Amino acid sequence: MTFRRLPLAIALTALCAGTAHAAPFSPFDVRAAGMGGTGVASAKAASAALFNPAMLSAQKEGDAFQFVLGVGANAADEAEMFDTVDELQTQIDAFNAAFDIADDAGMYGAAVDIRQSLTEVDGNYLIADLGTGLGVGVPGRKLGVGVFVSVKAQALVSPSIAGSDYAYIDDVIADYEDNGNLDTPPLTDFPGDSQVTGVAIAVAEYGVALSHRLAMGEGSLDIGVTPKAVEISTFDYTESISNFDDADIDSDTYEKTDSGFDLDAGVVYKPNAESNWQYALVAKNLIGGDYKTVTNRSIELNTQLRAGVAHVKNRTTLAIDLDLTENDGVAPGTETQFLALGAEYDLKYLQGRIGYRANLASSDVDDVASIGLGLGPVDLSVMGNADEVGAYLQLGFGW
Repeated sequence: MTFRRLPLAIALTALCAGTAHAAPFSPFDVRAAGMGGTGVASAKAASAALFNPAMLSAQKEGDAFQFVLGVGANAADEAEMFDTVDELQTQIDAFNAAFDIADDAGMYGAAVDIRQSLTEVDGNYLIADLGTGLGVGVPGRKLGVGVFVSVKAQALVSPSIAGSDYAYIDDVIADYEDNGNLDTPPLTDFPGDSQVTGVAIAVAEYGVALSHRLAMGEGSLDIGVTPKAVEISTFDYTESISNFDDADIDSDTYEKTDSGFDLDAGVVYKPNAESNWQYALVAKNLIGGDYKTVTNRSIELNTQLRAGVAHVKNRTTLAIDLDLTENDGVAPGTETQFLALGAEYDLKYLQGRIGYRANLASSDVDDVASIGLGLGPVDLSVMGNADEVGAYLQLGFGW
């Protein structure tokens, strides 16, 4: 399993210092997660500020207030990666112990194990992320108001295997297999030039969304803006593969926090009052920013454009969202430009949801399928593919 095959929720820095990357469009919302990540033309009032502030004025008549509080987690082979690194550290210790007593057979056995473990982790990435959010929405034609707090955190572990480690181990193995012993004993123990980088990032956004409806002939145009504060905390930790400890990723020594101000803006168009169709466009992070880790890696929040179309009736919602901008990923081949499809069937106290998200920018980022269920005040969603799975829970109410 490689990280290149994972859909990315938040951009992290690549392993080359100074390289900047951008986040894909994926606001945290449990209902949307069950609908493939759609929401630009279909978000409910409490989540409108995250997707498109204009949706606060585009809600159905009768909705007066909504509140949601949710949490979700996503992981891919986390235990396997850490277990492999732990095994490798044990194998290196065994090799060095055999070196100290000139145990040729012991060095050979440990070298074979080390070679296998180096191959397993070389070029692979591990990722795990967590999201939580709180939203309040008061829809209105003249003035819609939304308040939200959203926090998304993600950790990336990326080994970088040195050619010198491969060469050293290969020489030991070849020498022993040729003669049944080490004719030319190593002059030093295992060099341990390989490294593991652990990077974690938490992006917190706090904002207030405002919207208003304008008449346009028989139709209407809802407009909205979301001024927001952005706080980014990063943890950037690099250590030799022999001494790497994942617990150090969140150490204060490797932490840096930056803050800034940004702005989202969006529109929703409805052809006429009786139409079930609405068309939307949103621009997020209009100001943008470049944030640095303690090692001067760069993480960019770039302007993103997304269009959406939704067909909304009393019981059914069908939605399509499309990224109009391509976003870089954390490694070559992980660029994202999502096409998201979602559907919901609403029985008032029971909602069923399905969704699908395809990436148009890179074949190395797998498509994701999702399902969701709403039971009164509780919403549940699961999304994933062969390499990862995510689960989300949200509590909410409205009147």
